[in-house]
Amino acid sequence: LQKIEGVVTGISANGKAIVDGVTTDLTAAPDQIGVNVVYYKNSSTNKLISSTLSNGKTTILGTSTDGAALADLGNPDKSAYIASKDTSVTYYLNGGKSNETAVSTAVKAGVIIDLIDNDNNGKYDVVRATVKTVATVGDKGVTISKASSTAKEDAVSIDGIAEISNVAVSRVKGYTDLVKGDVVLYVKVGNTYYLETAESVTGVITGTKKVSNGSLGYLLGGDAYTVSGLVADPLSEFDNGFNKDLTLYLDNNGSIVKLVFDTEAESNDYVLVAETAWINTQGVGAQKGYGQALLVFPDGTTEVATVSKVGSDKAEANGNKIKNLDEGSFYSYKLDSNGEYVLSLNAKKYENSAISNANITTGKALFDGKHVGNNSTVFILKNGDKYNVYTGIANVPGTKKDATVNGNALINSKSNVASYVYISNGDNTTSATSESTVYFLDKDSYKYTPETETGKNDGYYTYDAIVDGKVDTVDVATDAQSLVATGLMAVTYDKSTGHITHAKTDVANAITGNSNGKVSGGTIKVGTKYYTYTDDCGVFLINKDTRAVSVTTMDSVTANESATVVGVVKNASAANADSTTLKALYIEYTPASGGTTGETATGFTVNDIAFTPGARKVTFSANVKANNADATGNVDTVVTAYMLSGGEWVKMNNITDQDTMTSGTAAISTDIVGVKGTTYKFEVTVTYSNETTTITSDAVMIVAE
Repeated sequence: LQKIEGVVTGISANGKAIVDGVTTDLTAAPDQIGVNVVYYKNSSTNKLISSTLSNGKTTILGTSTDGAALADLGNPDKSAYIASKDTSVTYYLNGGKSNETAVSTAVKAGVIIDLIDNDNNGKYDVVRATVKTVATVGDKGVTISKASSTAKEDAVSIDGIAEISNVAVSRVKGYTDLVKGDVVLYVKVGNTYYLETAESVTGVITGTKKVSNGSLGYLLGGDAYTVSGLVADPLSEFDNGFNKDLTLYLDNNGSIVKLVFDTEAESNDYVLVAETAWINTQGVGAQKGYGQALLVFPDGTTEVATVSKVGSDKAEANGNKIKNLDEGSFYSYKLDSNGEYVLSLNAKKYENSAISNANITTGKALFDGKHVGNNSTVFILKNGDKYNVYTGIANVPGTKKDATVNGNALINSKSNVASYVYISNGDNTTSATSESTVYFLDKDSYKYTPETETGKNDGYYTYDAIVDGKVDTVDVATDAQSLVATGLMAVTYDKSTGHITHAKTDVANAITGNSNGKVSGGTIKVGTKYYTYTDDCGVFLINKDTRAVSVTTMDSVTANESATVVGVVKNASAANADSTTLKALYIEYTPASGGTTGETATGFTVNDIAFTPGARKVTFSANVKANNADATGNVDTVVTAYMLSGGEWVKMNNITDQDTMTSGTAAISTDIVGVKGTTYKFEVTVTYSNETTTITSDAVMIVAE
């Protein structure tokens, strides 16, 4: 047999491999584009022996599907780095030869970028980009047209994919098992279509959060799913549909290409019917009328919804209201195929019981003197146009003095415990709030979590912050989210939920400055003023670029002329209070480079000292100049790194390096591997000709980025 090697440079119109520009009778697939292959012929007859291709000496160095820029995939200083670029690179886009510009432009989340090494030198010499199209199989599914006298081959049509209409079956791969509703990813290479069914996940979306690349992820089953770049707006129908049963269809990056809701809701879910109305319509072909209800969900969110049925009966008018629906009562609900509500009450499970002129006592099981609640009872209190929710008898506000409340309780028929309670005049209850100070690290970085069935109007936002002397998180109510600013704020908490309901930058006992001095003798200078501090004063060093925080002590603070400083003093707003003693200090700094010399050699000098943060490292660099212009020999460097942990500087391993002095000079450089968001300081010794110069980083901390 004659062994023939080559690179697949395309696929012909009938799906055969084009090897080094020559069309063969060998079956090919898109994942063989751009790679070395091997096939065999009879050496004496030149007859093709192979029926397909086998891979040759090709190595796939790596694959990217997350939308990382092509340039970053070949840049060792970028987190997306896969491999370095070879001197000559061939580019393919959907099976056809292309160029670097076209491939770079095509890159987005969901596009498959393969870096291929055909000469085994460890660098990529082929870039293969595959941009798939997303489609949904329509109601007619897949149709096969039998061969005729004019068409010698059966043809396939797929409803929902317009370009696959009466296409020869040999040119459509992967259609045989498709059915109505399937979401597919496909690519056309040459004249052949290659289809695959999209992977999917089912469940409910419980919230959102930013992922590492800054994109917004939707949380389902503990995983964050981002939006694919293959489609314009795959979540156009989401409309904050949190906590509803749905299916997400995914691209090859695991990103969302389509969302489909399960329209049948659980009938054991309950909702409060606050108001009803019958809407009369007129005109040719118009409906005779329909019912609407203001629904309040167990998290306090509301929806004006069309009601199609009450129980098993079609919704009917009762004057200008809906027949058999009592305002202020709880009903189970589900959605019909049109997305309209079916409301009913299973009296065997639950019953509504009126609350009239009652007094609520916080923490008492017999909360209104008649009905029993527990830690799971959900209280919905109407106050104006808002519905505030409290879970548990320990959290519900009590009734104001000389006032009473009215409403309704949904009672479990077996336990006689109220599952839900509605109070129509919640303004007659006491408020439950507390005030404190919080340092928000970044107002633009947060996680959103809805609390409700529909996810509308009343989720909460979680921020990284410094709270009560430690780096923690705080939850901010939806209505207060727009008030959040980066830095120190006075906030108001709702004790029942723990959520911040109000925030302001005007903090009564705050001090500010645009620089700080070095701590000396129990005092520190902030701006132009001096302050004392207590032993328990919290000190927080905040990187302006990364927003990383280090918790430290006053002893480690040195002078910084460009810091942004905020402090909290003891009760400065109170009469005759202490306004000069710090309780907490927040210093925002820009990581410094440069250094100061300590012990100094007499035979040489060290200049141009720098400590430069880089990608997962810090680089110490300097120039060494001997007094003797002809001096030669080794220059030895030892770098000792200290990591800030728990307010203490922890000594790390020594890093040793050696450079060569020539003609009296040497450029020295040492990399110290670091962890992003961690704070360091450094001590360096430079030794030449039995003399040593000691250098200490003048930055209190260096954050590796």
